[in-house]
Amino acid sequence: MNFYNKLLIYFNLKKRSAPDRENWIEYARFYFHPSKLLMNDSNIILLGLIIISIIYPLIILLVFFAIYYRVLSKFGDIIETQYDKGFEAQQIVYMIQKNHIQSLKEKFILNPNLIDVYFKKKSLLWWAKYYNNLPAHKMIIDLMKEKNIQKYKIA
Repeated sequence: MNFYNKLLIYFNLKKRSAPDRENWIEYARFYFHPSKLLMNDSNIILLGLIIISIIYPLIILLVFFAIYYRVLSKFGDIIETQYDKGFEAQQIVYMIQKNHIQSLKEKFILNPNLIDVYFKKKSLLWWAKYYNNLPAHKMIIDLMKEKNIQKYKIA
């Protein structure tokens, strides 16, 4: 019984003949033979579809990771420095918001160029005024004055 005959029987377009004394062996051979059970047309097609459906997402995933790591190896340093600068600005604004003056002083002593950092297109002085943190505001102004004095002394 081939795939076409199975379809006809499935949609009731062809009547299935019942096994009788002469042909019951043929029925038994067909229905219980492992190669016939496993390797008929529909199972081969379904197996192929399953393999294709598993392989294509894996190939797409591998291609994505290959491109991602190639871009990361070329531009990774630039991306990391930009991210770090934005993250440090966010940390400083958080320190201003929570009134962590000592941590803020330590941060500016380690890296004095952080005074010129902007967070969400606003300076640290603006954020100190926004959060009503007068000690941080005063400290930022003093550090800016020191930086300007040092800049003019060198020149």
